[in-house]
Amino acid sequence: MEMRQEKVKPLLDKVYEIINTLRPGKGSNLGKAVTYAQNQKEKLYLFLDNPDVEMTNNLAERTVKPYVINRKNFLFSDTEKGADASAAVMSIIETAKRNCLDVYGYLLYLLTKNSNTYTNNCK
Repeated sequence: MEMRQEKVKPLLDKVYEIINTLRPGKGSNLGKAVTYAQNQKEKLYLFLDNPDVEMTNNLAERTVKPYVINRKNFLFSDTEKGADASAAVMSIIETAKRNCLDVYGYLLYLLTKNSNTYTNNCK
């Protein structure tokens, strides 16, 4: 927490000091960027006082990387439902990984033991 306050906060303050001096034209891309930055300031500063908030989004980036790499594979899904099913399974896999579960065992449980919950309601 001290590092965030001592090193990062002054940098953020300087960035917003510069942003607040900008006077971009209405509707310009720079104007949109300045407005966005100003609207996100409170959320951006949140991590300074909250140790539960990560300083980066590296975890999220690493989590979605396999999907970005495999994006072309989705082009070969025969149907939209097939692509949705692939995305759902990948989401389940990443959730299991993030919660330190045995991925194979978790999928096996969901597809066998837990399947009765869903099939009993189907007609």
